[in-house]
Amino acid sequence: MVIPSNPNDLLVKFNSDFQQFVFSNDILVVASAYSIGIATHELIIHIFSLLLPLKLYIISKFMLFDNLYLGFANFPFLHGILTGVFSLFFHFLKWLITIALTFLLVEYLLNNKIVGLKSTVKEQQEKDFIVSKISAKKDNDTPIQKKVAEIKIKEKKDEIVGEKIVDDKQKTMINEVLSSQEIEPFETTSFLNMSTIQ
Repeated sequence: MVIPSNPNDLLVKFNSDFQQFVFSNDILVVASAYSIGIATHELIIHIFSLLLPLKLYIISKFMLFDNLYLGFANFPFLHGILTGVFSLFFHFLKWLITIALTFLLVEYLLNNKIVGLKSTVKEQQEKDFIVSKISAKKDNDTPIQKKVAEIKIKEKKDEIVGEKIVDDKQKTMINEVLSSQEIEPFETTSFLNMSTIQ
């Protein structure tokens, strides 16, 4: 890039390029989504920190119940398994609560109440949305054996269609080569037969 002698021209050029960069790369959309995501994450972490005493209370009650009635603490292996299962269940519950809180805060509080908008499915995407819901329901109701059979049938069909596409493409390429070389019809037929034999 040639640097202009006038600094004002450089500023105008930079401003124009920066506007195009922001618009073409959706910088404002990405930056806004990132900022909202970070803020929502920090809020959820703060909510979980407020719930920490409740978690400690539940754990203390569980340990008391264990010591009085179950006695798993006397069996390290069994106690380790039980602790791991409890920890896995807690993190799974935390994951579900995080997703639910994110939806409640972003959609209901921010989007609906503060901004005054509502998330909707676009008209051109409505068909895909319906198909996705029906496919998910159908997939859950279909036995695994039937799913495997359908996958194998689809793979076989895809293989047949793929072979036909490849054959058609090869024939098209041969015809283009032959027509560009202006070979006589007799020679063209002989060449096609030879390529089929090979």
